[in-house]
Amino acid sequence: MQKAPAKTGPEELRTDLAPLVTRLPKLADVDSAQWMGGILGDRSVPGPSTYWLDAVVVLDEKTLKETASLPGLVTVDPPVVVRGLKASMPKGNLRRSETLDDFFTIAPWRVEAWLAEEEGQVVLFIVGGYH
Repeated sequence: MQKAPAKTGPEELRTDLAPLVTRLPKLADVDSAQWMGGILGDRSVPGPSTYWLDAVVVLDEKTLKETASLPGLVTVDPPVVVRGLKASMPKGNLRRSETLDDFFTIAPWRVEAWLAEEEGQVVLFIVGGYH
């Protein structure tokens, strides 16, 4: 089995929303976010790079209602996040589904999402933007 490429980048916890909203317009009205990002793999290898962003987002009321009503949501174990986001992770139940992923996904970005409805948060793994 092939090992997934490592997430590399600055170990800086960010709270600015513009880089998230630019990539995922459905986040335009969110209340706040904590996130980290970088590239997948080795920076020294030439060629196009695939970017990643991991985020814990506090949703606005409208987006929370929309996501909580999506079909197919099932309770799952929390994802393994980058070290700098561990303290930001929701403590309650997380639910996910393909429809939740699709709700946030917009090309060239692909999203995996976990909803913490009780806390009004969503955990997002965002990958794409090949350059």
